[in-house]
Amino acid sequence: MHNVLLQQGIRELRRSYPEATVAYADYFGAYVRMLERAREMGFDGAALTNACCGAGGGKYNFEMERMCGAGGTAVCARPEERISWDGVHLTQRAYSVMAELLYHKGFASPAPVRFPHQ
Repeated sequence: MHNVLLQQGIRELRRSYPEATVAYADYFGAYVRMLERAREMGFDGAALTNACCGAGGGKYNFEMERMCGAGGTAVCARPEERISWDGVHLTQRAYSVMAELLYHKGFASPAPVRFPHQ
């Protein structure tokens, strides 16, 4: 329901301010796409929710009391294969994939900046 109302608000803003560019970026949708297609994007499908840098093991390798860099935390061997860096932030590679989704794969409308495809 939130996104439906947000889209309605964006349409109203665009009508009210035709000289302005009002852009919408669906970060959550892009993140879900990354999770759904993680393996084909080169991420470790067995560790989708596991933080690369953290403590606690388990499903998330995340403990709020022991964030990345605190005593007892460790960093995974191949961060480029992980989506989550520390349970809060994405890895550098995941941010790169996120940017690709937002700028080139239709998760932003209109695309905030037009980059030439490489």
